[in-house]
Amino acid sequence: MSGRFSFRHRLVQCPRCRRQVGAALSVCPHCDFHRVQKAEPVQPLPPPAPEPVATWRVPRLSLRSALVIMLALLATFRPRA
Repeated sequence: MSGRFSFRHRLVQCPRCRRQVGAALSVCPHCDFHRVQKAEPVQPLPPPAPEPVATWRVPRLSLRSALVIMLALLATFRPRA
């Protein structure tokens, strides 16, 4: 069992006698009040996975600009003959 122990999800209050009753019980043992069980909530489906992006179509401006800067630096520091 993960997490700390808590009575919050295991006990509920009877609306008639205001005493604590086990959450799994449908009848209060103190005053014989019959309570209606709540329906289990339906978990929604996870959102669909995003479509994969073709990386070869994405413009690589930062890579292109870095290449231009490197070539400019290499051309500037070329040894002179």
